[in-house]
Amino acid sequence: MAYRTTSKRIRLERTRQEVRSERSSLRPQLVFVVLALVGLGIAMYLSATHLLEKSIVCGGAGECDYVNASDYAYILGVPVALLGLGLYATMLVIALQWYRAPESEIWPVVYWGVALSGAGYAGYLTYVELEVLHAVCWWCVGSAIVLGVSLALSTILLLRPVAKSVDGPVAPARRR
Repeated sequence: MAYRTTSKRIRLERTRQEVRSERSSLRPQLVFVVLALVGLGIAMYLSATHLLEKSIVCGGAGECDYVNASDYAYILGVPVALLGLGLYATMLVIALQWYRAPESEIWPVVYWGVALSGAGYAGYLTYVELEVLHAVCWWCVGSAIVLGVSLALSTILLLRPVAKSVDGPVAPARRR
């Protein structure tokens, strides 16, 4: 009887330790949620200033209004800031779905693809700022950094080796 009680206690203690460990470890999906929220904030600010035709607070360190008013700030008449709003909202939804289903294999790939497309376009816009307009919008640079970090971290997560379960299936014993 003492043996069974002890083994139950050990199992119960092990379960409590696993729960504490899971709670204390930061799930990587939360980082992507935070990155999407930061990007969403930047895109909301730029969209609001663009649509309301207000001046962008650039801290005297750039030419945000010039960049935001250029021909490159539109795609088919739609402000790029609004497209960024859609991009970051999509990234947020994907990151939340990934958080809800951390074992899913599809959400990391979808997030990576969206981050790749966003970072690629942000890279193009940064090139336009530096080489064509000769002006820098620091809000745009911040957005490009958020997308670059999102892409880098999601790439790392996709490329990391998958841990093999210790409790996996056991090969059948050979008969002699």
